[in-house]
Amino acid sequence: MIHPHRNIYSELLNQILNIFWTAISFLPIFIFWVTHFSAGMLYVFIGISVLPYFLPKRLWRKLQLSRSRRFYQKLYIHYFQRFTQNGFWVNRLRSQVMHDAELMNKKDRIQSYKRNMLTFEVYHWSCFLFFFLTCCYAFFKHDFLIAWWILLVNILYNIIPIFIQQYNRLRLSNLSFL
Repeated sequence: MIHPHRNIYSELLNQILNIFWTAISFLPIFIFWVTHFSAGMLYVFIGISVLPYFLPKRLWRKLQLSRSRRFYQKLYIHYFQRFTQNGFWVNRLRSQVMHDAELMNKKDRIQSYKRNMLTFEVYHWSCFLFFFLTCCYAFFKHDFLIAWWILLVNILYNIIPIFIQQYNRLRLSNLSFL
Protein backbone atom coordinates (compact mmCIF):
# COMPACT_ATOMS: atom_id res chain seq x y z
CA MET A 1 0.00 0.00 0.00
CA ILE A 2 1.24 3.47 -0.82
CA HIS A 3 1.17 5.77 2.18
CA PRO A 4 -0.70 8.98 1.36
CA HIS A 5 1.94 11.26 2.92
CA ARG A 6 4.68 9.69 0.79
CA ASN A 7 2.60 10.03 -2.38
CA ILE A 8 2.01 13.67 -1.46
CA TYR A 9 5.78 14.13 -1.08
CA SER A 10 6.27 12.77 -4.58
CA GLU A 11 3.67 15.14 -6.02
CA LEU A 12 5.16 18.01 -4.04
CA LEU A 13 8.54 17.43 -5.70
CA ASN A 14 6.90 17.57 -9.13
CA GLN A 15 4.93 20.70 -8.30
CA ILE A 16 8.00 22.51 -6.96
CA LEU A 17 9.76 21.71 -10.22
CA ASN A 18 6.73 22.90 -12.21
CA ILE A 19 6.54 26.17 -10.29
CA PHE A 20 10.26 26.76 -10.73
CA TRP A 21 10.27 26.25 -14.54
CA THR A 22 6.98 28.09 -15.02
CA ALA A 23 8.06 31.13 -13.00
CA ILE A 24 11.35 31.42 -14.87
CA SER A 25 9.69 30.90 -18.25
CA PHE A 26 6.78 33.28 -17.82
CA LEU A 27 8.97 36.09 -16.47
CA PRO A 28 9.82 37.61 -19.90
CA ILE A 29 6.19 37.18 -21.00
CA PHE A 30 5.00 39.01 -17.89
CA ILE A 31 7.58 41.77 -18.35
CA PHE A 32 6.63 42.26 -21.98
CA TRP A 33 2.88 42.45 -21.37
CA VAL A 34 3.32 44.80 -18.40
CA THR A 35 5.40 47.19 -20.51
CA HIS A 36 3.46 46.84 -23.79
CA PHE A 37 -0.08 46.07 -22.62
CA SER A 38 -2.70 45.89 -25.33
CA ALA A 39 -5.89 44.19 -24.21
CA GLY A 40 -7.00 43.48 -27.77
CA MET A 41 -3.75 41.78 -28.77
CA LEU A 42 -3.56 39.88 -25.50
CA TYR A 43 -7.09 38.49 -25.95
CA VAL A 44 -6.41 37.53 -29.57
CA PHE A 45 -3.19 35.75 -28.59
CA ILE A 46 -4.92 33.91 -25.74
CA GLY A 47 -7.75 32.93 -28.07
CA ILE A 48 -5.34 31.50 -30.63
CA SER A 49 -3.32 29.78 -27.91
CA VAL A 50 -6.23 27.74 -26.58
CA LEU A 51 -6.96 26.23 -30.01
CA PRO A 52 -4.77 23.14 -29.40
CA TYR A 53 -7.21 22.07 -26.66
CA PHE A 54 -9.92 21.66 -29.31
CA LEU A 55 -7.94 19.50 -31.75
CA PRO A 56 -8.88 15.81 -31.97
CA LYS A 57 -6.58 13.25 -30.31
CA ARG A 58 -5.77 11.50 -33.59
CA LEU A 59 -4.21 14.70 -34.94
CA TRP A 60 -1.57 14.72 -32.20
CA ARG A 61 -0.05 11.48 -33.51
CA LYS A 62 0.39 13.18 -36.90
CA LEU A 63 2.27 16.06 -35.26
CA GLN A 64 4.96 13.62 -34.11
CA LEU A 65 8.18 15.06 -35.55
CA SER A 66 9.85 11.68 -35.99
CA ARG A 67 9.05 7.98 -35.56
CA SER A 68 12.65 7.30 -34.57
CA ARG A 69 13.86 7.37 -30.97
CA ARG A 70 17.35 7.92 -32.34
CA PHE A 71 16.25 11.26 -33.85
CA TYR A 72 15.27 12.55 -30.39
CA GLN A 73 18.41 11.12 -28.83
CA LYS A 74 20.52 13.08 -31.34
CA LEU A 75 18.76 16.19 -30.00
CA TYR A 76 19.74 15.10 -26.45
CA ILE A 77 16.10 15.02 -25.40
CA HIS A 78 16.84 12.18 -22.98
CA TYR A 79 19.24 14.52 -21.10
CA PHE A 80 16.69 17.34 -20.82
CA GLN A 81 14.21 14.77 -19.53
CA ARG A 82 16.26 14.45 -16.33
CA PHE A 83 15.13 17.90 -15.17
CA THR A 84 11.41 17.61 -15.83
CA GLN A 85 8.35 16.51 -13.93
CA ASN A 86 8.62 12.77 -13.21
CA GLY A 87 12.12 12.91 -14.69
CA PHE A 88 15.26 11.15 -13.51
CA TRP A 89 16.04 13.46 -10.57
CA VAL A 90 12.48 13.54 -9.25
CA ASN A 91 12.21 9.76 -9.49
CA ARG A 92 15.56 9.36 -7.76
CA LEU A 93 14.51 11.59 -4.86
CA ARG A 94 11.17 9.80 -4.69
CA SER A 95 12.85 6.38 -4.49
CA GLN A 96 15.01 7.57 -1.59
CA VAL A 97 11.91 8.50 0.38
CA MET A 98 9.61 5.68 -0.64
CA HIS A 99 10.43 2.03 -0.23
CA ASP A 100 10.26 -0.06 -3.41
CA ALA A 101 7.47 -2.17 -1.97
CA GLU A 102 5.38 0.94 -1.46
CA LEU A 103 5.78 2.25 -4.97
CA MET A 104 3.09 1.59 -7.53
CA ASN A 105 4.13 -1.22 -9.77
CA LYS A 106 5.81 -0.17 -12.97
CA LYS A 107 2.86 -1.02 -15.19
CA ASP A 108 0.50 1.19 -13.16
CA ARG A 109 2.97 4.11 -13.19
CA ILE A 110 3.40 3.83 -16.95
CA GLN A 111 -0.35 3.65 -17.55
CA SER A 112 -0.84 6.72 -15.38
CA TYR A 113 1.88 8.57 -17.25
CA LYS A 114 0.43 7.61 -20.64
CA ARG A 115 -2.91 9.11 -19.60
CA ASN A 116 -1.18 12.41 -18.78
CA MET A 117 1.21 12.61 -21.74
CA LEU A 118 -1.24 14.17 -24.17
CA THR A 119 -2.33 16.70 -21.55
CA PHE A 120 1.31 17.77 -21.06
CA GLU A 121 1.90 18.00 -24.80
CA VAL A 122 -1.26 20.03 -25.50
CA TYR A 123 -0.38 22.41 -22.65
CA HIS A 124 3.07 23.04 -24.11
CA TRP A 125 1.68 23.52 -27.65
CA SER A 126 -0.72 26.07 -26.23
CA CYS A 127 2.07 27.87 -24.39
CA PHE A 128 4.27 27.62 -27.49
CA LEU A 129 1.67 29.49 -29.53
CA PHE A 130 1.26 32.20 -26.90
CA PHE A 131 5.03 32.62 -26.47
CA PHE A 132 5.56 32.62 -30.25
CA LEU A 133 2.89 35.26 -30.86
CA THR A 134 4.20 37.37 -27.99
CA CYS A 135 7.75 37.03 -29.37
CA CYS A 136 6.61 38.21 -32.82
CA TYR A 137 4.73 41.11 -31.24
CA ALA A 138 7.83 42.03 -29.21
CA PHE A 139 9.88 42.14 -32.43
CA PHE A 140 7.13 44.27 -34.00
CA LYS A 141 7.34 46.63 -31.01
CA HIS A 142 11.14 46.77 -31.46
CA ASP A 143 11.74 45.30 -28.01
CA PHE A 144 14.47 43.04 -29.36
CA LEU A 145 16.06 42.01 -26.07
CA ILE A 146 12.79 40.72 -24.64
CA ALA A 147 11.86 39.14 -27.99
CA TRP A 148 15.08 37.10 -28.07
CA TRP A 149 14.60 36.19 -24.40
CA ILE A 150 11.06 34.96 -25.12
CA LEU A 151 12.32 32.98 -28.12
CA LEU A 152 14.95 31.25 -25.97
CA VAL A 153 12.45 30.52 -23.21
CA ASN A 154 9.96 29.19 -25.78
CA ILE A 155 12.52 26.64 -26.92
CA LEU A 156 13.43 25.59 -23.37
CA TYR A 157 9.95 25.65 -21.83
CA ASN A 158 7.82 24.46 -24.74
CA ILE A 159 9.70 22.95 -27.69
CA ILE A 160 11.90 20.67 -25.59
CA PRO A 161 8.98 19.39 -23.46
CA ILE A 162 6.97 18.74 -26.64
CA PHE A 163 9.89 16.69 -27.96
CA ILE A 164 10.17 14.92 -24.60
CA GLN A 165 6.51 13.86 -24.80
CA GLN A 166 6.98 12.65 -28.38
CA TYR A 167 10.13 10.76 -27.40
CA ASN A 168 8.35 9.19 -24.41
CA ARG A 169 5.43 8.20 -26.61
CA LEU A 170 7.85 6.28 -28.83
CA ARG A 171 9.55 4.68 -25.84
CA LEU A 172 6.28 3.58 -24.29
CA SER A 173 4.83 2.30 -27.57
CA ASN A 174 7.54 -0.37 -27.62
CA LEU A 175 6.55 -1.86 -24.27
CA SER A 176 4.77 -5.14 -24.94
CA PHE A 177 2.97 -5.53 -21.63
CA LEU A 178 0.84 -2.38 -22.06
